[in-house]
Amino acid sequence: DLSVYDLTCEYLSNPMGIESIHPRLSWKIKSSENNVVQVAYRIRVSGNSSFDGEPLWESGKVVNSESNLLAYDGPALVSGGRYYWQVKVWDNHKNESEWTSPAFWEMGILKEEEWKARWIEPEQDTIPNGPAINLRKDFNVSKEIAKARVYATAHGIYELYLNGKKVGNDLFTPGWTAYRQRLQYQVYDITDLLQHGLNTMGALLGEGWYNGFLGYQNKWGLYGNMLGLLMQ
Repeated sequence: DLSVYDLTCEYLSNPMGIESIHPRLSWKIKSSENNVVQVAYRIRVSGNSSFDGEPLWESGKVVNSESNLLAYDGPALVSGGRYYWQVKVWDNHKNESEWTSPAFWEMGILKEEEWKARWIEPEQDTIPNGPAINLRKDFNVSKEIAKARVYATAHGIYELYLNGKKVGNDLFTPGWTAYRQRLQYQVYDITDLLQHGLNTMGALLGEGWYNGFLGYQNKWGLYGNMLGLLMQ
């Protein structure tokens, strides 16, 4: 009874927003026997969960006991692409596992020019401890929805709402970084929150680390004094 479980990509289970061009894959094994170790593995990657047709990439049988952070080494990946993967292993008792159920990862935005959205910087009082800013936009959906994603970040911290429901369960996004060098963004699956006809997207913008008071310097607006939202 040799099997494989807990498939992760870049330490995450079925993640979205991966930007590594060689995502690293990991798994664990379990067996009803004692003193079992992996002696070989085989990975395959496909653009569909049924693995119809030729796989996008297959490692072949690799004689190796490693099962942590093994890099994808197939054709170039595309922004927003979803990729399904499976693994099977062999152990030191000459047992061969079944293929695992498909796991997946989804790429983020890989090229700067693929950001089509522009920064929203509402009129605001550039003073400390100002109130949160409320943003709102109505839009219509007329086509059948296959999938929908939001890519979002902010100068400050933000929360998104779609049709009255909070998008995701993150708090204090996009997080504290060296804002002048990099800005993290989050990816959300909003397929189930959209509806045919009228939709309303809302956002709350607050100061956070970007332009709130930072304790170690007790200084306001260390990185900037204008709140902003970037959402695609």
